[in-house]
Parts: sequence; C-alpha cells; structure tokens
Amino acid sequence: MALVSRARLTLGLSDVGAEIHQLLAQCTKPLGEWLPLPAVKEAGLNAVCLIDAEDYMPTLEAEELSEGFGGMTGLLEEQVFAAFQDSLSKHSAKDANDYYTAVRTFVVRNPVATRKQLLKFLAALPSAVWACIEQQFYEPLPGALVAGETATLCGHCNNVMTAQPGGLRCMTAACAAEHAATPGRTLPAADLLRLNRSLRKYWLEPGIDEIRLADRLAARGHTVRMYPNRDMVDLDLGEGSPVGIDLKAYSSPELLGERLRRRPGGLKNYKTQLLVIPDWMARRVPHYVERVSACLEGSSIRALTLSDTVEVLGHA
Repeated sequence: MALVSRARLTLGLSDVGAEIHQLLAQCTKPLGEWLPLPAVKEAGLNAVCLIDAEDYMPTLEAEELSEGFGGMTGLLEEQVFAAFQDSLSKHSAKDANDYYTAVRTFVVRNPVATRKQLLKFLAALPSAVWACIEQQFYEPLPGALVAGETATLCGHCNNVMTAQPGGLRCMTAACAAEHAATPGRTLPAADLLRLNRSLRKYWLEPGIDEIRLADRLAARGHTVRMYPNRDMVDLDLGEGSPVGIDLKAYSSPELLGERLRRRPGGLKNYKTQLLVIPDWMARRVPHYVERVSACLEGSSIRALTLSDTVEVLGHA
C-alpha cells in the first residue's frame, strides 16, 4: 500500500493506497489505468486486473504475481477440491480419470442446473463422488441475481443472465466476450442451483473455451479427451496422441509466457505442445500470440489462437 501511494504521488496523481477499501476498488480496474508506471507497461501488465469485478476474488493473474505468498484464496481452492480428489482416489486410475472428466465437463456445460438435472447426472456416479458434488459444488441461486420468481439462462453456456441497461447479459465473461446476449430457457428460480465461486473461477471461465475447442475438433473427426489423467492438460487427441493442448486466457501475454517457461505442467509429456489463446482474448490484446511467443522462445511450446489451432490440426 505504501509503495502504491508513493508511486501515485510521484506521478502527480491522487493517493489511493492509504485506505484498503479504496485500493481494492482500484484493483478491479486494469493496472495501466490507475498505476501507469513504466515498469508496469514494460512487464506487459497494463491490462491486468488484480480483482475480478464480478466475484470480488483475486484473478488468476493476481495469483501468478503473488506466487510464493500464502493466502485465503489458495486455502479456499484446496478445500473445494480436496474432498473431490479424495473421493476419486478410492477408485482405479482409469475409473478416477473417467469420473473426473465426466464431472468437470458436466459442470462447465451446466454452470446453472435444475435439481432434477443434477440428480440425474449424479445417479451415474459412485456414492462418494455423488455426495461430494451435491454438497460442495453447487449452491442455491442467489435471489439478487433474478427478478421475480424466474431466471433466464444463457442460450450459449447455460449460465444465468442478469438484467442490465439495454437488456440481459450473460454472467460468464468468456461467453459474453464471444457471443451477443442470447436468452435461452426461463425456469423457476427456486429450482436452480449454480456452481460455487471457486468453480466458476477455476473451471467455468477457462472451460468455456476448452469446450468450444473440443467441440470444433470433434466436428472435424478428432477423438478428443477432455482433462485426461485428471487434468494433466486441458485436452489431447486420444490415448497415445502426441498432441497436448492447454488453453489460457491471461490478460498479459508476458505474464503467461514467463509462467509457462518456468512451469510447463503436463504439456511436457507431449511431443507437440500447444498453448491456445481464445480468439476473443487475441482480439482484445494487441499482438497477443507474437508477444507470448517471444516469451516462450527456446521452449517447445507453440502458441496459437483457438481458430488457428483448429486449422492447423485439420481433419482427422
């Protein structure tokens, strides 16, 4: 806070670092707007927001920048997923992988679900996995998100839509960035459940483009595995495939490139390592692929937009 105050005052700007609530409010905006330091621009952080303006949680970029520091966000994430992983560990590796993929694919395609729809899906799962999802993954739809007794779901991603000046807006940022608002089903709000906040952040938002890519590759005849080996990569093209794909939507190409240089994750297990950038992010940030590729120079990872990935991989 003191460093922010000093930087702002040195630039002849007002002090927003002396009071924590004022500083946190600024953190929902791109860094370059309220902390226009040369070092921020040189590091490619101008477009980075540290706090998500919808859920008021640290963004993925904020967590990357604060790597090595403990905090409540990491603790909450561990609590959300620990019971799920424990329930999977009671099964064979193959079954655990299949259950993981089924659950994760379902929640990305159904960020809001009816109780009947959820129970039908859970009926096919072992009791321990069933109980974990029912108790920890979904929560009642907050009344503040709906007007009256019904809620309208997005026609593209099935998340709830909220009323905004000019009409309804999908609450999934990755969906709204790619599609015009398209109202889908209108259902009784009391019967709806939505993903908890951690899952919306870590699974839903990146998952929208992961599913979009998987569907487009499947339409071209590829055998697509989502989250193989419990998320070694986001997707590959079947057992024994040389192609591993991770999809990332960081607002800073430089931050993403440096992260993958240090920690390539499961991509290192594949001969062809693809980093896929959503088309909407590549349009939003100038020269995104070129900038992230420069940071990955010397690495085996190749960066492509989602549309270019589909064209490069072609038909099966």
